[in-house]
Amino acid sequence: MKTEKKSIFLKLLLIAGCGIFFYPTISDAVNGLTETTGIVAYNEALTGFESVQIDKIREGARAYNE
Repeated sequence: MKTEKKSIFLKLLLIAGCGIFFYPTISDAVNGLTETTGIVAYNEALTGFESVQIDKIREGARAYNE
């Protein structure tokens, strides 16, 4: 009974250690995927604009910043 509890505790400790060790790698991969998805969505949104609309927005921004 004691060795079974000890074995379960060591397995849980090993799993927790692996989780802590691999957390930066996994979170970096997830963040990279999220960033890529955001960039693709932004580029698709920009391709929907015509150059006249972009120029109008740019002029509005310049007027606002003055």
